[in-house]
Parts: sequence; structure tokens; C-alpha cells
Amino acid sequence: QYRELAATDYATCAIEKNSGYIECWGYTPHFDDMPYDYGYANLIATDGAFCATRYDSRIDCWGSSDQTQNKPTTSGFYQRITANNDSFCSIDSNGKVMCWGGYSSTTLGPTPYPEERFNAVALSGDSVCATKIDGVPLCWGPSYYGSGSPPQTAADVYQQLVPGCYTMCGRRSATRTVECWGYGRPPGSCGNGIVEPGEACEPSAGSTCSAD
Repeated sequence: QYRELAATDYATCAIEKNSGYIECWGYTPHFDDMPYDYGYANLIATDGAFCATRYDSRIDCWGSSDQTQNKPTTSGFYQRITANNDSFCSIDSNGKVMCWGGYSSTTLGPTPYPEERFNAVALSGDSVCATKIDGVPLCWGPSYYGSGSPPQTAADVYQQLVPGCYTMCGRRSATRTVECWGYGRPPGSCGNGIVEPGEACEPSAGSTCSAD
């Protein structure tokens, strides 16, 4: 039995429910540096690599070397990892965001806000957004499609961030409404105006939409 599953274009890995060990199948070169002897809490994949958080909060990655470069090498009690395209991000026990992988080495990390502490992070195609302890989002990266440009009003305090291809969505703490910004690939993930649950909105670059 398995409790968590992640897949690339060529391979799939899962965490065994009881032991926490990882089992993989598919394209074998992905598994050359795969870990075997640790228990893992969570697992995630990008286009060509996997990363997982051990029970002791260290991070292990395997697969494409471009996508696993510069990963954290010491135990920092890292939270659940987020991923998009060929990069990964996580938050350590001090509330600091760490990003690694091919795209992140020059554009996404380290955070330009070293003095801030964060409690959630999400990684879209070209930017990172993280919520500070007070729930206010800060973003960095190229943000070609506006996913790194969150609304900046007193009402924009978020409990959760969820990324799309070039879109970021946040769930407001007070009203429990959802606000999205950037350019949405999936229908309804970004557009103009207010959107009801399940209703699509037309995507347009740099616009926002929200849904109850």
C-alpha cells in the first residue's frame, strides 16, 4: 500500500504506507542516485526529477542533475516541497525559503527578502510566491506573465497559495474567497472579474479573477 505518489514524464515513485520507503518504476536512469534506506514524509516531482523530505527533515533528490543541483544539504526541518517545471522550493524551520534546480539557480533563489519569515511557498512557471507570518504574500522571479505580482491591499492576507503554469492563486484568510493573478492556462484559473465555483473565466495576461 502507498500513501503518496509522484510522476515525471518517464517514471513514477511512491512512498510505502508503513515503512516510509520509496519505490519507483519506469525509466531506470532516473533511479541511479535514488535513496533506499530512509523513511520519507512527502514526495514531489518535476519534469525529470524527484525530491522527498525524510522523517528527519533532510531533503533527498534524484533524477536529472540539472533539476537537483543546489538542493539543501543539511537538516533544516524543511516543510513540504513545492515544484514546477524544473525547480523545487521549500521552507526551513527558521521560515526561510530555499529554491533549487535548473531554473532556480539563477532566477528564483536565494530569496530577495532574507529578513522575512514565511509559512507557505508556491512555485509557478517563472516566479515564487510565499506568505509571510502575517499572511501577506511576497513574490520574486521574472514574472513574465504576472504570476509574481500579487494584489497588494489590506484584504490580501492569504491562508494558502496554489500555483498554476504561469498563475498563482491564494485563499484569503478572512473571507475564504480565492484570488488569482497571472496568466491562467487551465480554464477558470485566471481572467477578469469574479468567478463562481466551477465557472470558467477567459484568461488574459496580467489580470486577476476570484471565486468564492
